[in-house]
Amino acid sequence: MLKSITWRLSFARRLFHKSLRLLDAGDPFSTSEAVMAAQDGLETFLVAVCNHLELNPSPKGAGSVVQKPAKQIPSGKQHVHRFEALNKLRVNIKHYGTAPQEHAARVLVAECYGHCKSIASADLGINLDELSLSDGIPNQLVAGALAEAEKLIDDADARGFLKCVGFAFRYAHKRLSTGFSGRRIARVDRGKSFEEGEFA
Repeated sequence: MLKSITWRLSFARRLFHKSLRLLDAGDPFSTSEAVMAAQDGLETFLVAVCNHLELNPSPKGAGSVVQKPAKQIPSGKQHVHRFEALNKLRVNIKHYGTAPQEHAARVLVAECYGHCKSIASADLGINLDELSLSDGIPNQLVAGALAEAEKLIDDADARGFLKCVGFAFRYAHKRLSTGFSGRRIARVDRGKSFEEGEFA
């Protein structure tokens, strides 16, 4: 998968997560912002999937910015009506100033995110929740260090995170500037050492 596709899928997931957090506030402005974020995430996701599958995300003819790409994706066709419902909420907010009901928005955002996860599984063979920006890094050692750093973010381990990211940066910088000799590298996150590929 191209790095640009991985990045867009990760960004779409981030927008959905932002939307779900905003919905917890329960006020009309946060609910409206949540719908806008979710619809942006949905559109970004659908176009990225179309691009990866080499499908045209905006064929000629009638259809919204989510309807057209969803109809091109094999497992996306069955979810078009729910995607279009989210898009209509966005249109009502943006063009008519109508705030959505918080419960209806919450249900629809969760459904659309769930449908995106099922499309990612069926059509891309990936788990959207486990997708990592490190998946687009060709060097397995650096990618592994950054993947471990992502887990440490979830665990709120700032020190471990910084050690992993620092290692990845130093290793990539050294490899790009002087080449890699194959010698052992000090593993900074736990004081151990490892060979290239151990993080993979």
